[in-house]
Amino acid sequence: MKFISSGSAIITSQNVRPKPMKWGRTAIRLTHTHNKGVLRTSKGREVEAFKLVENSVETVLFDIDTGLEIPKPGSYFSQFQFDPSYNCFGYCFAGGNVWITDPSQIIQDDFVEVDLSEAEIILFKEFQQFGDNGETNFINSHAAMLLPNGNVSFKPGVNRLIENVSIDLAIHDYNFNHRVYLRKIAI
Repeated sequence: MKFISSGSAIITSQNVRPKPMKWGRTAIRLTHTHNKGVLRTSKGREVEAFKLVENSVETVLFDIDTGLEIPKPGSYFSQFQFDPSYNCFGYCFAGGNVWITDPSQIIQDDFVEVDLSEAEIILFKEFQQFGDNGETNFINSHAAMLLPNGNVSFKPGVNRLIENVSIDLAIHDYNFNHRVYLRKIAI
């Protein structure tokens, strides 16, 4: 799928990896800029997507309690291997070229639900029962690329791609209770 830019940019700043260190409680502030745009499904529907602006990623180590920056050389941050250029949906549904927040239109237009033996992608979902009528609400989802050996590769948020690991490792930090197996429709 080709990314079509809308011409507007989004700057995102988030705190990642909060942890106690010998010098205090710290976190890393990760700031990056994405161009906003769309991808088009095979049926022509537009799906919102975000393409990372080259060289826009900045990392700062700071003290959580005081907010003060803790100076560290660039080599310190290289150990974390951040990559906010795409997320799990961007990896599975757009070849790792963009960040996608909602792949539902792509799935509806370009994928079909299949058995595990025919699947290319596993979509993990979490549903919870709410309300007096027991309504089921969708809470969260995550996607992983299924490999021929039965393992998966997946992209956990802003972290680097994790390749060729067991399905259990792809969902280690989540509480997913439903799986959907998908395969791209031949177009």
